[in-house]
Amino acid sequence: KEMAYVYNYFSLFGYKPNTIKASFRGGDFSNLKKNKYWLYNPNYNEIHFSPFHLNMDSISHYVSKLNKDQPKYFHGYPSAFMRLAKLMLNANLKLNYHPNTFFLISEGYRKKDIIFLENFFKCKMSSFYGHSERLVFAIADNELEKYTPNLDYGYFELIDREGNVINENDIEG
Repeated sequence: KEMAYVYNYFSLFGYKPNTIKASFRGGDFSNLKKNKYWLYNPNYNEIHFSPFHLNMDSISHYVSKLNKDQPKYFHGYPSAFMRLAKLMLNANLKLNYHPNTFFLISEGYRKKDIIFLENFFKCKMSSFYGHSERLVFAIADNELEKYTPNLDYGYFELIDREGNVINENDIEG
């Protein structure tokens, strides 16, 4: 169910399920081969890069793989993308192509991080929130500041400290 909503959201940016993407999120990276910091995940048609092995010694391998396969869509943690960009900057490495969209998940971010990433990768940043209990699916606005839940996804209520249902905007719950 969740992937149907995720792929529908991705499609707003031109993504199709047969399009390879690069992901930088959690996973089991315990059996990686030397100088190979990624696995191919056929279930999601992605090159699943380890965000945990990103450092100055490994960055050239990451960039080489990205430049070879040229995935147009990136899916992962904002902190991993910030680390990727800063390491690339410090190592004077660049992508030899322009990605289309980065889908930011699972972590918060600052406006200055979004501006930095968009300028560095020369592409759009986007974000969505998927609740691990599959109760809420919400997409961010163009400024990545407010999220709007998809009411078809699940049923939830936002409540205040006393347990009262909140039915208006800009009230903390």
